[in-house]
Order: sequence, then C-alpha cells, then structure tokens
Amino acid sequence: MTLVFQTLLLSSGGCGEGTTFLSRKRCGQALTGNNGTLKSPNYPYNYPNNARCVWTITTDPDTRVMLTFSYFQLEYGYDCAYDFLVIRDGSDPTSNVLQRLCGSSTPETIVSTGNVMFIEFQTNYRRIYKGFQAQWYSREVCGSALSGNNGTFQSPNYPNNYPNNVYCEWTIRTDVGTKVQLTFSAFELHNSYYCSSSIDSVTIRDGSNSTAGLIGRLCGSGYSDSIVTSGNSLYILFTSDNSFSLSGFQGQWSINQGRKLSQTNYKHNTLLLEVQGTIRNCFIIENNYHNLTFSFDLTRM
Repeated sequence: MTLVFQTLLLSSGGCGEGTTFLSRKRCGQALTGNNGTLKSPNYPYNYPNNARCVWTITTDPDTRVMLTFSYFQLEYGYDCAYDFLVIRDGSDPTSNVLQRLCGSSTPETIVSTGNVMFIEFQTNYRRIYKGFQAQWYSREVCGSALSGNNGTFQSPNYPNNYPNNVYCEWTIRTDVGTKVQLTFSAFELHNSYYCSSSIDSVTIRDGSNSTAGLIGRLCGSGYSDSIVTSGNSLYILFTSDNSFSLSGFQGQWSINQGRKLSQTNYKHNTLLLEVQGTIRNCFIIENNYHNLTFSFDLTRM
C-alpha cells in the first residue's frame, strides 16, 4: 500500500510531538482500449474511509470517452465537500471539470471532448456507502455544423445499419428571426422503455449546444412528428451503444411553417406544446422514472 501523509495537526516545532498523519488508501489505474468497467474500492461492499483513487481512460485518437453509471451511492455534502467523484475532460487533475458528483442520484452519461478522461474518487473519515460502478466506452465522432433554410442529415451508413459506439453531433442554424422545423422521413433505432442517452437514441435541444433546453430524447421507430424550436438554432445528438444496430434515421430541416413550441419546463425534461390542431395520438418519448416526456401526433385544423 502506498501512503500519502496529510498533516492534520502540526506543532510549532515541526513534525514532532503533537503532529497527526492521515494514511490514505491509494487505488485506480491507467485504462486503455475501447471499453471497460471501473468501480469504487470493495464494491459492491462499502468503500473505505480516507481513500483516493485516480483513473485515466485513454481511447483511440479521434474518439471520445463515454462514461455511464450502473450504480451510484456516495455520502452527500454541500458542494460535494465530503466523499466525491470528479470527472475531468483531459489527462490530469488540472483539466476542466465535467462533473463533481456525490449523493445517491445516478448521474447522466458523461462524454469527454477528446480521447482522454481523468477520474478522481476521494473519501473522508466519516460515513461510508457502497460507492459506484461505471462502464466506459470509446465513441466514434461524427456530425457537422449545418446552416441555411433547409437541408437533410442522416445517421452514419444510412440506409444501412449505423455502427456501434458512435457519438454524432449536429447543430443547425437558420436565418436570424426564424425558427427551425425538424422532421424525420425515416426513424428506426433500438427501442427502450427508458430511452436514455447511454443507449441508441437521438437527443434534441432547443439551442446551439449540449447545454440548451431539452426538447426530447427519441428512440424506437416510426417517429414522424415535427419539432419546432423557439429560436433559429437546434442541437441534435445521436449515440449508439455496443449492442445491435438498425437502419437509423434521415432528418430534414426547414423554416417553421406555423407550429409554435413553448418550452418552459426544461428542468424536468418536459415538452410543452402550444399548437394549432387536434391531438390524434400521444406516446412517451422519454421516461426518467418521475417525469414523462410526450410526443403528440397532430392533425392540422
């Protein structure tokens, strides 16, 4: 065991009588390849006090690292000041922080901007819990920035099956003062009741980047409704996992022709529509245990 000594009480005479040292258990490793698993020490049993674990994940060049959690339970504290897990976008402890995590809520999928991710887990001398288990994957990068008042985009290899482990981002911008209307002429992804970002899914946001308000997350097949933004930009993310794949999708965008989106509840991933028409059908796009996101099939009046 490697010990890291941290002075808790230091007398004026230096490291002599009255000085207390804390022994930290070290763990973690450098991980490479296309996928793998990492977990807290002793998982599924309680992690130890005073632990510090560091992992670096490196995948192939021109890929991104995707991290998903199958279990998560740490001591909770304000600003995650006690036991915590920090995920950084790079190779060392000075890289930008992607997430600082604690408590018992399972985190959303975390994706790096490059092919290296740095992960640090620290515990203090107080309470201990089961910890966490996570899976990481190498994601191929695709997508592009699109502009103009109309156009098309599609999943990789369409109309043939899309590859596994892809991470595709598109941003669409139309003229200032207009709204983007998105429709799918074909849509066939792996179906899932929870439609999470860790499986095959298309995430659509009302803005120009991944932090914009969530409009919906789509999976399964046969999605045909129009989606309209509140401004002139739209962000689309397509991810696939390492299981089987299908033919994917083809989408078209254009200037909005009448339907108006009024999205006022981004916090709970709820899609609120202000429409002209009659609702013919309603089905769940996303279910995150407590909140449902719906799609409405409309007949124009």
